[in-house]
Amino acid sequence: MHLLTTTIYTGLRIILQNCIDAPLDDNNLYRFTDYLTKLSEELQFIVITHRKPTMSVCDTLYGIAMRKKGISEILSVELS
Repeated sequence: MHLLTTTIYTGLRIILQNCIDAPLDDNNLYRFTDYLTKLSEELQFIVITHRKPTMSVCDTLYGIAMRKKGISEILSVELS
């Protein structure tokens, strides 16, 4: 969580995390998502992930789909 500590100290309000949860086992993944949920009250996160537990705590999911060859679409889903 060094990245988060540094970011909070410097005063940034948007944090980009690229697959930071990939190496985590299930127990630590749930600890991480709890931490994200608590910090999201004051900070905004852009998280790139393939892990379902991390996706489940997001407000909005974005993805890229290629339904037709060579044509990419941006998809979004708001979670409640």
